[in-house]
Parts: sequence; C-alpha cells; structure tokens
Amino acid sequence: MKNLQHTLTTGVALFLAVTTLAQGNVGIGTSSPQRKLHIHNGSSVFSGLMLSTDATGETTGDGIHFGIQYQADAVGNRYGYLIVKEDVPMLIGTNDRTNDIRIANNGNVGFGISDPAFRVELDGSMRMRGVGALQKRIVFRNDAGTEDMGSIGHLNDNIISMANNKGGVQFSKFYFDIENEKMGVGAIPGSSDGKILVHYNSTTTNPHLTLRESTTGDYSRLEFANSGTSRVWHLAGQATVGTGTTGRENDILNVWNSGYGDIMTFRGNGRVGILTTNPATGYALSVNGKIICEELRVQNSTAWPDYVFENNYKMLSLSELAQFIATNKHLPGIPNAATVAKEGIAVGEMQKRMMEKIEELSLYILQQQDQIDNQNKKIAALEKRMQ
Repeated sequence: MKNLQHTLTTGVALFLAVTTLAQGNVGIGTSSPQRKLHIHNGSSVFSGLMLSTDATGETTGDGIHFGIQYQADAVGNRYGYLIVKEDVPMLIGTNDRTNDIRIANNGNVGFGISDPAFRVELDGSMRMRGVGALQKRIVFRNDAGTEDMGSIGHLNDNIISMANNKGGVQFSKFYFDIENEKMGVGAIPGSSDGKILVHYNSTTTNPHLTLRESTTGDYSRLEFANSGTSRVWHLAGQATVGTGTTGRENDILNVWNSGYGDIMTFRGNGRVGILTTNPATGYALSVNGKIICEELRVQNSTAWPDYVFENNYKMLSLSELAQFIATNKHLPGIPNAATVAKEGIAVGEMQKRMMEKIEELSLYILQQQDQIDNQNKKIAALEKRMQ
C-alpha cells in the first residue's frame, strides 16, 4: 500500500512538474498553453502523442503516432504526421463506418473501399473545384517526374479538355463541349461546326481521320443511320488481298446501303463500279444498269473520219460493197452482231466508224448524182435531135 502511494505521489509530482494549467488550458512542456491540451517539445525534433496496447508494445515502432517533426537545418524533415507503426490498415470513418477512408497496410487508399487494389480507389462520385482552368485538372506525369505528360480537366464553363505539357506550357488536344454535345480535336468546336471538329495541320502529312481494319480482309467502316435505323449507309474500306503496295487492285472502298446493298465500289487500281463490286478490267468505270443523262460528251483522241474526203482515200466500189455485205452480212469496219453481244461497243469508236460510213455514203450519193446528171444531159441531147 505504501508502494502504491509512493508511485501515485511520484507520478502526480512528475505530471505537475511538466504540466501547466492556464485559463482552463492544459500545457505539457509549455507555461502558456494555447488549446485545451497543448504539448510542446522544445528540445527535440519530435512532438506528439503515441497510443499503444499490450498487443503492439511500447517501443517507437509500435502503436499509432500523431504529431509534428521540425528539424531546423533540414527543410525536408518538417511535417506533421499520423502514422500507424503496425502492419495494419488505418481506418477513418463516421457514424461507425470503418471504410469512409481506408489506408491499407500496402499504402493504397480507398474511399468507401475495404480492400483498395490501386494507389487510390473510389466507390462513389468525386467533385473538383478551383479558380482557373489549371486548378481543376487531373495531371499525369512520367516515371521520372520531370514533366507532366498529360492532363484532363475543366477548361471553362462548357469545355472539358485533355492536354499534354511541354516545357511547362499546356497544349490542349481534345475538347469536349458538354453543353452543346460537341467534340473538337486540335480546336474548340464553334457554333457553326458539326458535332465533331478535326483541326488539320497542313504542315504535316497526317490525315484528318484514320479508320484502320483490325486484320487483313476485315473492314474499317464509317456508318450513317437515321433515327429509325430503317436505312443505314456504310462507307467501308477493305484490303482483301495483300498489304501495302501488294495486291492494290483488290483494295476496296465501298458505299453500301441496307436496302440496296453495294451501291458504288472504288478499287485500289483506280477502277470504279456502280452496282457491281468487280469493275471490268481495262475500264475506269463499270455500271451494272442503265444510264440516263441530259448530255454525254466523249473526248476521242483518235483521228475523226474527215480523212474520207481526202483525194487519196480509197473506197470500195458499189459492186465491191455489195459483195462484202452479201458475204459478211454487215458493213466493212463495223462489228457484227455476235461481237457486239459479247463485247459491247465503244461509244467513241463506234461514233467514229458510223461517221466514216455516213461520209462514205455521202460520196456514193454524190457519185451517183454525177452519173444521173450525165445521163440526163445525154437524154436531153437525144430528145433535141429527135425533134
């Protein structure tokens, strides 16, 4: 009993020796406590509280520590701290919720998460506020930590932007106009721009938009659909054989409609097909169907048959012509019916040949007219003699 009294007396004496009561505040190590409990350590870099249990032990490596470190000659060693020394998580919560904030023993932090698998994991929504565009961003930095590689955040009242950082200057690359439901790549879309704006830099060879097939023979496709999806258009590219410059004649850019199928096909060798996916070899345009237009102009680079009227042009005599027709059943230089049925006709070449026949026919008529005129003169002379 005496030992207990001695211990208590000694403890109280020691407590009173380091404790000051002033205006309802309690000070430990200070004679002018500023709060209800004010702990001041003037001779050590550490000042704080330590809580431990029998399960943790009583050394500096045990329990939970709360306090401040201040080292006059090392600015980097000046900080406040709240540390759990044990290999257990730290829980911060309200209303008996232990997972409001959880710092796992591996350093991962979870908000509403009991087992955060990432450095920060959140179950719920997050709001950022700040003044100025750079105060409301999530920033990504490279491993070296020397330069920001990218960021995403609030640019102004309407725009969310994704940007990178070079030399300390932020360059925005993608803009999302949330209010007007628009997106810009390289520039902020204006009121007269469509839903997606791509700002093209003419100093580079980069395209505006690239759609790439996943594997050779697959399609890279752009789709246009009305609200009812009763009609859908596809603009699709496909490399059916080869890659790069190999097999380019089989590369296809195709316009397709859900109601009519393949409408127009562009081949890699420059051939175009309408209502056919296999344009004829040797022709720039193939049409599987009828064509109507107000005017068709054929530019023929070969000689137009005015040569028929040259003095050295040789024509068949009428008897030779009659013999050729009787034998071949078509005019000289004109394809027969079987050839036309099999190969069709070249409009420009056929117009040239038809003009050649018309001009030859004109010469035949003129020759016959000369013969008729001469015969009429002879008849008129004979009639005069008979009078």
